[in-house]
Amino acid sequence: MNLYDSFINKLFSSNLLQIELEGDIAEETDSISIPFIQIKKKPTVWEIEKTLTHVANNDYIKCVIVKIRDLQIGLARAETIRRKIYEVRKSGVKVLTYLEGSGNAEYLIASASDKIIVPPWSTLNLIGLKAEVVFLKDAFEKYDIEPHFKSVGEFKSAVETFTSNKMSKAHREMLDSLLGDLFKQLGLSISQGRNKTPSSIEKIIDNGPYLPEEAQSNGLIDLVGYEQDIYTEVQKLLDKKIKRIDIDRYIKLLNIKDKIRSLVSVFKKDAFNIGLLTDTGMITPGDSKGRGRSKNIGHNTTIKALREVYKSNKLKALVYRVSSPGGSGLSSDLICRELENISSKMPVIISMSDVAASGGYLIALGGSKIMADPFTLTGSIGVFGGKINIANFLKRFGVNIESVSKGKNAMMFSPTKGFSESESEKIVDMMKDLYDKFITRVSEARKLTKAVTEKSAKGRVWTGNQAKELKLIDAFGGIHDSIKLAASEAKIDIKKVIVRTVKKPKLFDLSMLGKNFGFGSIYDDYIEKFNMLSKEDVKTLMPFIINIK
Repeated sequence: MNLYDSFINKLFSSNLLQIELEGDIAEETDSISIPFIQIKKKPTVWEIEKTLTHVANNDYIKCVIVKIRDLQIGLARAETIRRKIYEVRKSGVKVLTYLEGSGNAEYLIASASDKIIVPPWSTLNLIGLKAEVVFLKDAFEKYDIEPHFKSVGEFKSAVETFTSNKMSKAHREMLDSLLGDLFKQLGLSISQGRNKTPSSIEKIIDNGPYLPEEAQSNGLIDLVGYEQDIYTEVQKLLDKKIKRIDIDRYIKLLNIKDKIRSLVSVFKKDAFNIGLLTDTGMITPGDSKGRGRSKNIGHNTTIKALREVYKSNKLKALVYRVSSPGGSGLSSDLICRELENISSKMPVIISMSDVAASGGYLIALGGSKIMADPFTLTGSIGVFGGKINIANFLKRFGVNIESVSKGKNAMMFSPTKGFSESESEKIVDMMKDLYDKFITRVSEARKLTKAVTEKSAKGRVWTGNQAKELKLIDAFGGIHDSIKLAASEAKIDIKKVIVRTVKKPKLFDLSMLGKNFGFGSIYDDYIEKFNMLSKEDVKTLMPFIINIK
């Protein structure tokens, strides 16, 4: 054993890894810093993947404890973590999960464990999937608010939120197809860890929710007990003294290992760098702002980071991880173009998270290959545009607005009037042109005929599983799988890869100071994003007021 290996072995001397999962599990570390204030950072999806991959491929850790409490993540992120836990389990490492409060995402992750323990007063809310859609037409009529929206693509149902009081036939068909495919995948994934058939899992879900004893008799959990009982189970498995390490500490050791390896490679020339850039949120003009679930993808910020990647001679490939329902069509196109430029120089693998639809999918077309999870929501190849007329609403409060304009269409996008017939025709023509550009872009990037692309477009949202069948994506997998594909495309050995996080320009946003301490609402951030998007006539955004659980 050489000096390097000996040192690494001393670093990883623990035999029990503990992971706590609660709330949101972010895709990226917040780049906004607040001077003099320490905010504890939770592990990202990539850091969890990286840790579990290391555990599965080494002999240091003999047992893993996972504690899961109420999560605020999509099924794609949950499935990514589940697969890695199952990989650890198959490597021979025992995995025990303490499940405190459980829905679909929580149980999906837990199902990969050797044993699941739940407390006596908990409820296993494994009851299936639902999609609830908000419609505002009746409320708008009540308050004299007039929506004026147009869309291209019969399934581009984002405008229905404002113009209808119920689902259209196409909208319902799309949601029924999405939920049907996701439900089938949920049963398939859970069955893998619980040694049951997918059909039996579906039947069990139909009879939920479950109290602990019922869940145990149906083979969904293994023990009813409290948090401290999980350590008793660990003691039975480990014949040595327990040396526990939390995931935060494990991540720090992995980072130290990478830095040492990077230094050694300067002399040995035996390591290669792959960049990892992560973006989350609605796509907007300008800079990226916000933190956590209120982030946006500002094209200025992303483009600056991508141009640094293009100029770098140290990277052999790039993995671009994206989670976005879309937004600004212009901003999406500009980011896509930058990715295309990098793709001409090195492999660019797009890794889709919970959602990468409409503008999020347009961005993905700039990569060499696209990977997604079967649970990912993607597609939504379509456009919509319009405005809301609030003139009569303002009159209710004694507010009158007068205007002076020059130019026939100067008031076209004013929120105090509707569209004239000629203005309405103009915006429809614009949307048809941009829709055709979108179809052409997809056809060229995915090497499909326009006729084939049109069948999978029309604004329809697809699961990752459906998207693969339609050839809208290339393969299934999470971030680590995308890195392996990037290494393969770059013709380098994955064992010699060092993953470098691509840093984005930091922005100190004073408005976030209050929100970090509860003096603000996430809705303030959405209003700000809509204000940014209102400056653009046509948008590439999936039906966003949809909640699938």
